[in-house]
Amino acid sequence: MSRHIKRHYIKVGERRVHFRSAGAGPIALLLHQSPQSSTAMLPLAEKLKSRYCVIAPDSPGFGLSDPLSMEAPTIETIADALAEFTDAIQLPPAAVIGVHTGAEIALEFGLRYPEKVNFLILDGLALFTKEESEDILQHYLPPFIPSWDGSHLTWLWARLREQVIFFPWYKKNAEARVSYNMSGPDHIYSWFMDFMYAGEHYRGGYGAAFRYQNSASIKDIVPPTAALYRTGDVLEPHQQRLPALPEHAWTEIIPPGPDKLDNRIIELLDERVFSKQSNWRYSHATTSPGNKQEADYVDIGDQQIAVVTAGDPSKPMLMVLHDLAGSATSVRELIAVSADDHYVICPDLPGHGENVTVAVANNEFSISGTVDILSELLSWSGTDSCQLLGLGTGCAFIPLLIKNNPGINISAGMHNPLLLDVEARASLKDNFAFPIEPDSYGTFITKLWYALRDGRLFWPWYEPTADNIRWRPPSLAAEDVHQSLFDALRCGDNYHKIWQTFFETDVINEIKTISSPLSVTLSKTHPCHESALTLASQLPTAVCHETSDDWSEVIRAHFSPQVSAGDD
Repeated sequence: MSRHIKRHYIKVGERRVHFRSAGAGPIALLLHQSPQSSTAMLPLAEKLKSRYCVIAPDSPGFGLSDPLSMEAPTIETIADALAEFTDAIQLPPAAVIGVHTGAEIALEFGLRYPEKVNFLILDGLALFTKEESEDILQHYLPPFIPSWDGSHLTWLWARLREQVIFFPWYKKNAEARVSYNMSGPDHIYSWFMDFMYAGEHYRGGYGAAFRYQNSASIKDIVPPTAALYRTGDVLEPHQQRLPALPEHAWTEIIPPGPDKLDNRIIELLDERVFSKQSNWRYSHATTSPGNKQEADYVDIGDQQIAVVTAGDPSKPMLMVLHDLAGSATSVRELIAVSADDHYVICPDLPGHGENVTVAVANNEFSISGTVDILSELLSWSGTDSCQLLGLGTGCAFIPLLIKNNPGINISAGMHNPLLLDVEARASLKDNFAFPIEPDSYGTFITKLWYALRDGRLFWPWYEPTADNIRWRPPSLAAEDVHQSLFDALRCGDNYHKIWQTFFETDVINEIKTISSPLSVTLSKTHPCHESALTLASQLPTAVCHETSDDWSEVIRAHFSPQVSAGDD
């Protein structure tokens, strides 16, 4: 993601909308297809941002936007939601560019709210017959529900390969064959990740595209409209289904070739929009904190840091550091519990979650580079005291964070820190993690699924022997393993480096370099509970407690004034 394309959240009623913005000038509102997100519009946004103000929202239920409340949203209700979003950001009339599902939304938006649109560009407007829609809705959108054996992931990868072989993808016959090249693994992987973001919500927003029966109303459109169809696109034949168009609307076939479509869109915008509007840019206001968890982005220098906040800012501040290869999403229950008595800030660590593009020193994940970013976040908060809780391997940042912020009174705690001797670190460094490298058949995802799943059953996961059984494992729910997989995949190229860096770090020695008191809690679900308990008891400033994994109990053990240094 370009540093000049920023990311934002805004509340529209009770619904959270995630969107991207860039530039200043005439407005180009970009609407992606299903089941993708605004990420798919980045190449076009990059080309437009130098002269246009680009706004690219995630449609409801896709990317990081909340779904609509109804089970089966329609293009009409999504267009209404888009109007509410444009009102919320006070967007002036815009040129609206929509792709496939986005073209249907753009058309309906233009029909219902012509005063908000000065030009429509529709890339691949679908005009399905009622019979086609009924057949597609019956077969196209099966449930996407995590399963313990990981078969939902195998199905998804295969389904994404099928969509460039057949249309619809579920019809395996000569009539359904399409003349596309097989997608490369990186392209399939980008679609795979968009599905992962949407999860089961994909069926609602995607289904809306096939339920829509109002595309022929393009004949009644008021704003100037260009209906574009790409040569070879599965929806190219739908151009022949268009009704007679008014004088201010027309259709074009875009020839094949790299950038042909984007170049034509830019030509149309320059001809009809660029010289007719004054400058405008989006001005972001940070989300107001409250007891309900709020995701937001904090501007630090020229970077944006994704954080989740919750609670009353007048209460003691608690910064939570999630486990490595995790995210703020993975600890949402802890955030909710802590918000009763704290103002909670939980960032995605650099290289993780929505901070995967955050740059650190030398553009490589490191303990010191991560601590630099966290220190800047502490400085941004303006606090002079902070309670700090590290979870699992997230504890590795605490010693340096304390030393680098002598002006802040930090009360630190660690829950289930992974404390390892030299021999254990060496073995894990060589075997624990592997690079995430997409391959044509998605086998890298299956391998990662089993590594994460088996890691809940054995320690270490790559030695699944009777001696290494975890008799008190963490959650074995398929949904929780799925969340771990999603978090690991969001680390991308950083995943292997993150674990290599951790196992190269002597966390025990780093803890011994700090003189301030440290509370440590260990639960029976710790992967090497007995050895960790022994090592923790040898830390000179640590007070050790055994707890469950109940977050209320953990918070009390670390930060309740009733727990004294002599309790163990």
